[in-house]
Amino acid sequence: MADMQLNMRVTEEVAERFRAFCKEQGVSQPQGMDSLLSMMELVKAKEAIPSRQTDIESFEMHTKALMDAFLHSLEINAEAEERVKAQFISSLESKDKTIVDLQGKVEALQTMLAEAQSAQQNSENRAVEAEKETAAAIEAAESAQRTAADKAAIIEMLTSKLQEAESKLGGYDALQADEQAAKAEIGQLKEQLKEAQYAVKSAEMEAQLQIAKEREQLERAHSAEIKALYEKMSAYQEQIAALTAPKPEKEPEKKEKTTTEPGPKKG
Repeated sequence: MADMQLNMRVTEEVAERFRAFCKEQGVSQPQGMDSLLSMMELVKAKEAIPSRQTDIESFEMHTKALMDAFLHSLEINAEAEERVKAQFISSLESKDKTIVDLQGKVEALQTMLAEAQSAQQNSENRAVEAEKETAAAIEAAESAQRTAADKAAIIEMLTSKLQEAESKLGGYDALQADEQAAKAEIGQLKEQLKEAQYAVKSAEMEAQLQIAKEREQLERAHSAEIKALYEKMSAYQEQIAALTAPKPEKEPEKKEKTTTEPGPKKG
């Protein structure tokens, strides 16, 4: 049959007692309701059939014993599951701890290996440096031997050069005096050159000023001459114009004069 939801109004006390009953019996609320209904049916059966009351009570006792045994087995099973679960968790934790410990050991071994490799590399580097230093020491010793062998020749050569320098030193003073005199003469020539350059520059400036003055005077003189020429040309043009102007012609005299009109004045 399909499950249905049943809503009932009961007091808080009844509801709490029902929940406690279901919890004690280890059943759900629907199962608890079914169990209560079955118990009520048995109570009604006792009342309806008093002669079978003993059988009913015996059935109830066996049913209760069976229910208790079943609940006990469930409790034992739950406890066993809890123990197994606890053991499993403990085993896992132990394995986790073992794994962590092993990881720590692996990391420590890796660190030690790296340090050992680094120490080996350092040792090899020091060995190479030692070989280089040994070779350099051998080379220095051989060079020192060669230097010692050539030392006498070098001293002899230096002694000869020293004697030569001492012999040349006698003429060095004269050369130095000549150098000083040459420097003094060069200084005087430089001063004379500066003075000559200054004189040339001054002369150029004076010449430019003189040229400017003469140019101005010439421009003024030419301006006066040109003006006088223009005035003469103007006078000549006026005379030419007067001479070349046409003279007025005389009008013929009329015989018959009725009236006498004044004629133009002769100039």
